[in-house]
Amino acid sequence: MKEKLKQSETAIIKRSRINFAPYNPKRHSKEDIAKQKKNFKDIGFLGGIVWNITTGNLISGHKRIMALDLYYGYQGTKESDYDIKVEKVKLTEKQEKEQNIFMDAKSTNTSQDYGLLALILPDIDYKMAGLSLDEMNLISIEVPAMNIHKEEIQGDFKDLSKDFNKKKEEIKEAKAKIKETIHENQGETYVSLTFDSY
Repeated sequence: MKEKLKQSETAIIKRSRINFAPYNPKRHSKEDIAKQKKNFKDIGFLGGIVWNITTGNLISGHKRIMALDLYYGYQGTKESDYDIKVEKVKLTEKQEKEQNIFMDAKSTNTSQDYGLLALILPDIDYKMAGLSLDEMNLISIEVPAMNIHKEEIQGDFKDLSKDFNKKKEEIKEAKAKIKETIHENQGETYVSLTFDSY
């Protein structure tokens, strides 16, 4: 029988016990925090705050706490304090820093299967799912036959409606040209940029 894994403990604590990790490398714009706050208003708080009892620092959930602070009007005072559900862990400072990075590192996070994502798009509001127009454009490139012609993404995004086979051929040609160019220029690489409009 396998040894049981160590698990976090769910607890309700006061917001004032939580410190933002001063070393946290993730940056959240006011717009990101506002979107998170709106999601809380629409759906509620679904959890996901990981808090280290050893230091009082957040390991994961900085943006969610920032949005909750806005929602509850937290000012760091006893009067504005509120209860919050956290996943409580006991880690060393070194482990805490490692996990802070691990939880959002690109190498450890799951990539999107755009084919499956395209299948559920007709059933959801892409904005409520946190998808941007850039991501919608990426999905349409990966899955050219999908039908996502909503008012918000028409207009400048005319290429979304291109014929599947034509688009597939264009992508193949573009990849071939890039490979040829890299070979001719002895390994020089290029970056492709996508803009919101023509």
